[in-house]
Amino acid sequence: MKRFLLLLTLALTIVLSACGGGGGSAGSNVLNPGTGTGTGTGTGVVTATPTVAVSVVKSDGTPATSVQVGGGFSAKAVVKDAAGAPVANRLVTFSLDGTIATLGATTALSNSAGEASVSISPSSISSSGATTLRGSASIDGVSYSGQYDFAVS
Repeated sequence: MKRFLLLLTLALTIVLSACGGGGGSAGSNVLNPGTGTGTGTGTGVVTATPTVAVSVVKSDGTPATSVQVGGGFSAKAVVKDAAGAPVANRLVTFSLDGTIATLGATTALSNSAGEASVSISPSSISSSGATTLRGSASIDGVSYSGQYDFAVS
């Protein structure tokens, strides 16, 4: 047994010393060598589209998540083109899901800031729940729309 271990140790020593070390190439992937630069810049194209952003606002213009009786609230839409510029004199159509709230009008023209608004209020003093306000406008013959969920109390 001692002779076997001696021969094994000798054989391993010869193999390891013949192996050398250092130098050489890290190798390459012959099947898929890759060509990327690793910069992450890409060449994809993002196409912007016009938008109609819809909200409910208080009389001072701040956003509202709830409409109450006598609160002076407005349904507001902001119309922008694909470049993000406001679109003036655009017909905006407003609508509501359900009957717990009422619009003062269903259409309005956008101003120079792209904003159109109509009054909105609960349908009655006992109206309660949640609903969705929708606004849409046509730009270059294509209809764009937005929506806003809010509470009525």
